[in-house]
Amino acid sequence: MHVLVLNAGSSSLKFALDRGADAPRWRGEIEPLFQNPRFRAGDGRNHHEAELPRGAGHREAVDFLLDWLDAEGLATDLAAAGHRVVHGGPDLNRPARVD
Repeated sequence: MHVLVLNAGSSSLKFALDRGADAPRWRGEIEPLFQNPRFRAGDGRNHHEAELPRGAGHREAVDFLLDWLDAEGLATDLAAAGHRVVHGGPDLNRPARVD
């Protein structure tokens, strides 16, 4: 079972796909959003790059990433997805689960 972790910043979408102990972990990014975003991903052996349409934002970046994962056969057995949140100011100043 695979786990997808997203980190959406103000001008980028970063990701990691953990596919278990015996499979390489994919990591990548799409940046700079809202300008000329470029997709880059690798697992230590393989590397992929692509350009997204000029001005593409977060929604287009997530759609592109999910389509790419599916096309590469990496979306099978996706058990969970999460988003790394680093916002919160003085109210959330340590790890917290937000439902």
